[in-house]
Amino acid sequence: MKQKHVGFIIIGIGLLIIVLLLFMKAREDYYINLLIQEQGGSCFLDDGTCLHEDRNFFNYIFGSILSVALIIFGLYVSFFKKETEQKKDVKEFKKKSESLEPDERTVFDKVIEAQGTIFQSELVEKTGYTKVKVTRILDRLEGKGLIERKRRGMTNVVILKS
Repeated sequence: MKQKHVGFIIIGIGLLIIVLLLFMKAREDYYINLLIQEQGGSCFLDDGTCLHEDRNFFNYIFGSILSVALIIFGLYVSFFKKETEQKKDVKEFKKKSESLEPDERTVFDKVIEAQGTIFQSELVEKTGYTKVKVTRILDRLEGKGLIERKRRGMTNVVILKS
């Protein structure tokens, strides 16, 4: 989940750069128009140079390329990179679950479905097993090094070990 937030922040920075570029362009155009009005409607100065020739478009081109690259990278980080890592992890955990007993596999699969973190009380609800049975199954899974439990208030949080 953290990776998704980082991606959205990167996208936001890219969009902010676009807004700043538009603001800079509008401000520059405003001042050029003021100078043109002072010159009597002509963009040519007294020495014969045009006000538009002096403009440096490097800032706009560089800023545009940078913002588009940031947005694309942010989208990649937010949506695509996490999915491929998660699919790889799920395949690895599914392989580990093949050697488990049916009850252990059921509980282990519920933890996987919950993306690796679930309250122990939710496991009782989702599996339909008693609290005692879930506790014993989790003891065995923890002994095999597949999960770990952390105390959170009146319940435990079950976390997959990678």
